[in-house]
Amino acid sequence: ATSLVAGEAVMKKVGIMDCRGKQFRLHTVPLTQIRPFVTNEIILAQHRDQLDPDDNHIDIKVTRALEEEVRLMILNAKEKQEDLFDEARIAGSNVMDVIAEQQRRYSDTKDHPVLRCTLVHPEKVLTRVRVEHSGFSTLNNQRFGAKFVDEIANSDNILLFHRKKSLAAGGASGPRGSKSAAGRKMD
Repeated sequence: ATSLVAGEAVMKKVGIMDCRGKQFRLHTVPLTQIRPFVTNEIILAQHRDQLDPDDNHIDIKVTRALEEEVRLMILNAKEKQEDLFDEARIAGSNVMDVIAEQQRRYSDTKDHPVLRCTLVHPEKVLTRVRVEHSGFSTLNNQRFGAKFVDEIANSDNILLFHRKKSLAAGGASGPRGSKSAAGRKMD
């Protein structure tokens, strides 16, 4: 399982060590059997010129803005996936040939099963949009994601709504009702 946080959106690689006598060499090959994952953060308050929280149709306008952002993210993820495949072909072309040969040679025998992990619907991407919605209402995540069922693997939880953290009510002086030693009178 993948945690849908920005740190997981980096390209993953595997290392293949080539050992000959006392010499070692490590070849890196990008993993291609992973879903592309893109993440972004949107602060709705920064779009007040287009989004007025007092508008009667604000939910529709917010939905359109978020749909546009998600569509751009999908295109970005698919471009990243194509770049990943190109890099994998260049970096590990001989490794891929060896794996393909082993699969061809042992695929029919029960003594040497080929272990493979393939993705169901590999064309689908993972996306996560963190939406800071202070002053705005939230959207239904499942209803929003239903528009992307054929394109996104996690269509039921694309959006992650959060509010801007407010400063502590006590301010810099500490918790409410407490007085610092400097503020007390000496008797």
